[in-house]
Amino acid sequence: LEDGLAAAGRIAARTGAPVFANRYAARMSRGRGRFRAPRIAYFPEQAEAMLAGLRHLILVEAQPPVSFFGYEGRPSCVAPPECEFHLLAGEAQDGVAALDALAAELGAEAPATAPPETPGLPPDGPLDADAAGRVIAALLPAGAVISEEAVSSGAAICAHLDGAAPHEHLPVTGGSIGQCLPVAVGAAIACPGRKVIAIEADGSGMYTLQALWTMAREGLDVVTVILANRRYRILEVEMQRTGAGAPGPRASQMMDLSHPVLDWVKLSESLGVPASRADTTAGFAAQFGAAMAARGPRLIEASIP
Repeated sequence: LEDGLAAAGRIAARTGAPVFANRYAARMSRGRGRFRAPRIAYFPEQAEAMLAGLRHLILVEAQPPVSFFGYEGRPSCVAPPECEFHLLAGEAQDGVAALDALAAELGAEAPATAPPETPGLPPDGPLDADAAGRVIAALLPAGAVISEEAVSSGAAICAHLDGAAPHEHLPVTGGSIGQCLPVAVGAAIACPGRKVIAIEADGSGMYTLQALWTMAREGLDVVTVILANRRYRILEVEMQRTGAGAPGPRASQMMDLSHPVLDWVKLSESLGVPASRADTTAGFAAQFGAAMAARGPRLIEASIP
């Protein structure tokens, strides 16, 4: 939460200690003017590089960091083997209060920072995940809630969210495929005065697309962005990481979402949610900007490679 991040930022400024966020925390306060705690990377090689050299790791409402999947010949824990873990506050305790108390003990005060800059829109061109993330960061309204299950496109999109207006980020918290759309429904019901954006991969979205019907029935202020790359791309990546090599024709066919092509505009409209499709950066920016200025459910199919 924002108060906990602020306390962690004061501690970091006072001590020089790096601060990392649990990748699978259910909620993260992000955006301009807030302390930026990088999320531990998804792939273990990147996570190990982030934590390399650490001798002590203080846990606040978190478990020791482990990789999402187990890989032969690689330890599950991504912290260095010599790293010692110290529990400041357990998951059932008040981590914000614990961080505030530690900051007070250290005499840590809020550092002076330059006013945050608002990101601009990217130039026009073929739409990809990076451009979509830059558009969302530039046009996101303050106080929004993002439910995110971008999967293989997540790193490119989330890299820009710290530059967006202050918002709450509800990331996918594990392997529950299709989490994004139901979580967006819950967020919109819980916070009716806040714009909710669901950033969902096309394969994952097929698990729970009935949530669109609920959005329409209840008139929820949710804008859904479907990242349509027509593949279960993360499964291809993980299959190669097992050492099995490139998928064969039959395995590749099982991860292909283009036979037949999923038409998210028709799917959405059949469930009562107005929809459109974008395959250029300018087109996506125009559609997303219009959706931010209006109320009620809306879907944008973002065609990306």
